[in-house]
Amino acid sequence: MADPLTIEAEVSQISWTAADFMLDCPPLVFRLLDPLDSSAIGELYTNGRIQQFIAPALTKVKAHRRFCALRDANNSPYPDKLYLSIADKNSNEALGMFAVFNFAANAASCEFGIMLTEKAQGRGVARHALSAILSHMQQHLGIVQIFCEIHQQNLAAQRLARQCQLRVVDQSNAHTENNLRYVLDQPIRPWLMP
Repeated sequence: MADPLTIEAEVSQISWTAADFMLDCPPLVFRLLDPLDSSAIGELYTNGRIQQFIAPALTKVKAHRRFCALRDANNSPYPDKLYLSIADKNSNEALGMFAVFNFAANAASCEFGIMLTEKAQGRGVARHALSAILSHMQQHLGIVQIFCEIHQQNLAAQRLARQCQLRVVDQSNAHTENNLRYVLDQPIRPWLMP
């Protein structure tokens, strides 16, 4: 088992902070989770359709606890995960969440996840948001390899990954046999909503 001090030292080598991820990409903005985002983020975890390829849907009480845990993780002195709200810049309404985790010790690679509320789906929000944040991570944070895992039956997420120039790699690296691992290891250009 790894020494906790070694893990802390590796995580502390990350040279960027939560502020580095906050991004203005009109009509969207990325920001750290805010207490006002609680109900929208809670909807992501309680909605069975949104969670169908991720995990069982939570009760409202458990979703609220999850939201509080995510906010606490953002405030950790050695963040190894980061949770951002994807919000409408004009109304400040949360439309979804972007998570980045599994940072490599040198911060050159990481894993991500994205979820949108039902209201935000089907409008190009996911592609606009994802291409903007991935491009930002490459160009301004020096992250070389960005990856995600997508359930084999989640065709919408696979389409989004391909639209954002991610490619499927060796499935043996995936955490479960039902998941495909998608990797972005070439420069991406942001895509703008029509």
